[in-house]
Amino acid sequence: MYLLENSPEAEAMRQNVRRLLQSSETENIDLALQLIEGGGLHQDTEVILLKLYEQRILTLEEILKLPDFMLRVIQHLKIYHVKLKHLPEIVFQCANLRILQTYETNFVAISDKIADLKQLEFLSFIYDKISTIPQALLNLPNLKNLMFSRNKITNLPTEIKKLQQLQMMTIGANQLTVLPDEIGELKNLNNLSFNGNKITDIPDSLWDLPHLKTLSMEYNELACLSEAVGKAGKLENLHLTTNNLKALPASITQLKKLQRLDAKPRKGTLKLTEEQKEFLKYVAHDLGKIWETYRYEDD
Repeated sequence: MYLLENSPEAEAMRQNVRRLLQSSETENIDLALQLIEGGGLHQDTEVILLKLYEQRILTLEEILKLPDFMLRVIQHLKIYHVKLKHLPEIVFQCANLRILQTYETNFVAISDKIADLKQLEFLSFIYDKISTIPQALLNLPNLKNLMFSRNKITNLPTEIKKLQQLQMMTIGANQLTVLPDEIGELKNLNNLSFNGNKITDIPDSLWDLPHLKTLSMEYNELACLSEAVGKAGKLENLHLTTNNLKALPASITQLKKLQRLDAKPRKGTLKLTEEQKEFLKYVAHDLGKIWETYRYEDD
């Protein structure tokens, strides 16, 4: 049985729940839930908070029903298939938010208030209409995964180097033509994906990333690769399908940890040296129809 919302007992219960939730300690959240189950809050709110506690994921519609004091408990928020131009103000009140995902909204820009979400580790905007990565976003100290897929971004700011905790970045299907040299200062990056842009060159600094394991640059405008690629000592996966490559740099054979190479060109065939042919015997690859210059021994 639920307590009457306006009764002194219900208000006392709310105060206890508020105090416990504000601590953010797991055992206190457990106790708060016990109190809620005893009837301290409105039934709809209780259902939402239970779901939050069990799954740690809420939708925008659900957080709009929450009392303000509960917002600090939210760690994972999904905003899918809404028609808004900007993130709702209530999102920036979720001080402990770690994961924010949006999909197929009408977002055209990101408020500078994004910098208030200091605990963010994973941030993704997919199928939106965002053209600029705001400077405020680059002040998120704990951000590890950044994703802008199918937006309208034309450039990466040089200040991207400030995201020193970043491990994964996906900027696919946008309008990038160049990458800043400063990308090589993101020393924790291990997975980069820029598929579906108009990038014509990869800065040499990128190959200096000490932890880079996967690079995807498919469906771009690359005409050649620098010999600096040989410096990417931990690279395991290199995806370059549908570019304008005619050959691979000689240093490709220095990538001793490479497990997968995809470089089927947009037109024509790739020419390989004898050393590259030997190297590729031990690397899974798809280089397209290149049989004029290279065939497996058993073909």
